[in-house]
Amino acid sequence: MITVRRVVISVILSACAALMVFGFTQVRPTKTPLIFKNSAVVRVAPEPGDLVLRQSMVSITLAQGYTLAYENEQGLEIGVNGSSVGIPQDELQILPGQNQYSFSPAPGRQFAELPVGRVCVKTIIRRAVSVSDPGQLFSWCFQTH
Repeated sequence: MITVRRVVISVILSACAALMVFGFTQVRPTKTPLIFKNSAVVRVAPEPGDLVLRQSMVSITLAQGYTLAYENEQGLEIGVNGSSVGIPQDELQILPGQNQYSFSPAPGRQFAELPVGRVCVKTIIRRAVSVSDPGQLFSWCFQTH
C-alpha cells in the first residue's frame, strides 16, 4: 500500500542518491601531471612549485638511455640565491633499475637540510651510450619552509 510516509522516504532517498552522483562528478584531480619538454626526464621530486620540508629528498628519474653526468663533474647541484652547491657522487642514491638519482639531506652531508626559500636544482643529463656527450642542462625550482 502506498502511503504518504513511503512517498516522502522515497523522495528523500532519491534526492540523496542524486546528490551523491553529483558529488562524484565534481571530483577532479587537484594536480595535472607534469609533461617535461626534455624527453630525457620522466619525473622530478619535489615537483616544480611544490612547498616541501627542508628535510625532503630531491630526486630525478630519467628515461632509459640517459644518465646524470656525475663522473667528471657535479651531475646534481642545489642552489639558492644564485649560488649552487654540487652534490658529490658518494652522496647520491642511485637506483639503476629505475634510472633514479636522489639526494637526501642529512648531518655530515653537503646539506644537513635544504635552504629555506626558493631552491633550484640543476642537473646535467647525457646519453648513457656516449661518454663524450657534453650533456644538457635541466633545472627546476621548488619552495622549502
